[in-house]
Amino acid sequence: MQTFQGYQTGVVWVFFFDVARGKRLVLIVTDVDFAVQGDDMFQWFGQAISVSDVVDQKTSKKIKLLLVGAPTYNHNKQAGLGKLFSFDITDLNHTKTRFVIEGTEIFDKLGFSFDVGRPIITNSTFPRPYVLALSLPTRKIDSKNQAGLVLLLDIQNLQGSIKINETKPITSFFSDDDFSRLGYRVRYNDFNGDSVDDLFLSQPYKSSVLQTLDGGRNFVFLGGKQFPVGDVKHLLFGATVCIESRFHYTLLGSEVEALDFSKSGTKKDLLLSSPTSSDFGAEQAGSVSLILSPVTA
Repeated sequence: MQTFQGYQTGVVWVFFFDVARGKRLVLIVTDVDFAVQGDDMFQWFGQAISVSDVVDQKTSKKIKLLLVGAPTYNHNKQAGLGKLFSFDITDLNHTKTRFVIEGTEIFDKLGFSFDVGRPIITNSTFPRPYVLALSLPTRKIDSKNQAGLVLLLDIQNLQGSIKINETKPITSFFSDDDFSRLGYRVRYNDFNGDSVDDLFLSQPYKSSVLQTLDGGRNFVFLGGKQFPVGDVKHLLFGATVCIESRFHYTLLGSEVEALDFSKSGTKKDLLLSSPTSSDFGAEQAGSVSLILSPVTA
């Protein structure tokens, strides 16, 4: 994509559903109601986007945040550092940048996947924090190339321009395998129906305990008082649920969606994609798996 800022910079266009547009079925760029753009070439601004409603716990003001990932951002000949941009779009006539987080190591790919939720319950009188789950899926961990790292950060503490190594994570999830890309997808949702956000992490290039190459492994960590804090280096033993592929080269967890397919009214089910699976005979045809009630606790 080419933009007015330069090659492969990226731009996010916002169109409002409640704007009267007559009977037109096709919208074009001039119909855009709001837009934000990247600040450098080849950063792929907009590869991932999300909108979250949070509360500023100092002012009690409700804020609508637009989060935009630019995972291929480069700086000083360091490739793939990545950036995450946060824009306060509560008032679209007075939007502003709230924070920008930048990767610090080659191929961090910071901003590849992210989400905001409230998985933590404390015994204190302080409000439950809004927690940004931010992946660096190709971060080198010790000697393991592209192993991956997921950091959980308190939104309240994020202001201005920040280097990721300057933050103080609530929780750090570390991969234990080369090229497994932990955090390829991160999502919050309520999988057990207790009205507390649970955390989903995918690791689609993980070779499983079943010795399936690039089969993929996925984790669910239940929110609440038992939610992990600090460093988590043994994911298989710390997670509430682990979902693995039984076949080679399926990349299970490359994409994820949560929905109430079983119509429980409270719990979410999981849809997981395996874009290169050959499970049904056709070579790398791909498949999508529906997992009902992945958490029974």
